[in-house]
Amino acid sequence: MKRTEEIAGTYLQGYILTTRRKLTEVFGEPTRYIESKTTIQWGLLFEGGVIATTYDYKREKGEPTMDEEITFNIGGLSPKAVLRVKDAMREKVGA
Repeated sequence: MKRTEEIAGTYLQGYILTTRRKLTEVFGEPTRYIESKTTIQWGLLFEGGVIATTYDYKREKGEPTMDEEITFNIGGLSPKAVLRVKDAMREKVGA
């Protein structure tokens, strides 16, 4: 798995309940957005060309704190994106 900015065309595939801290441990620092429906996001490219995005969406409270457990959206081009993100989280942090 590696980071990617090539996420055009991805759309909601599923969700994961976790913290920003755990996502950062597994995927590194997120990309931050200002004046967008998303405040933080990880663009990921997995083996086999599976693209996934993990992001907060429409949070009125702004950027989530490191230990706040929230439901993050998982986007991609297929349901494989959800499987790859959840597998990576389980492998690294047991989440």
